[in-house]
Amino acid sequence: MVSYVNNVHDERYKCVNRECQRTDLEPDAVNMEKWTCKTCKKPVHVKIKDAGRPLWVKRIRAKAVKAGTDMVYLPHKFDRAFQVKTSAKGTGKDHSHQWMLVLADNGSTLYRMPDDYVDVDA
Repeated sequence: MVSYVNNVHDERYKCVNRECQRTDLEPDAVNMEKWTCKTCKKPVHVKIKDAGRPLWVKRIRAKAVKAGTDMVYLPHKFDRAFQVKTSAKGTGKDHSHQWMLVLADNGSTLYRMPDDYVDVDA
């Protein structure tokens, strides 16, 4: 199953692998199912347009988000990132198949499929 992430705000892509030296990737050079460089298979960072400031994010699977470490951006809202307080399998009959990300400050909880990608601060 292909995990979808909305990339309408994407402006540029760059490979994080310094040895690859692919600092400005065209969209066709990015594996958008895994958010990696097609040349070296390492992750890419994504420059977000219309964020009001230069903003680079990385895309990781919801189940890989680390509580207390990662800062997550809400979908389509790039004015600020929220620290993740909890990253765990959802509970209850409505969310047991999803991944739960509890965010600090605004008290919201995001539910995503475990393999869905989210934007985190690069």
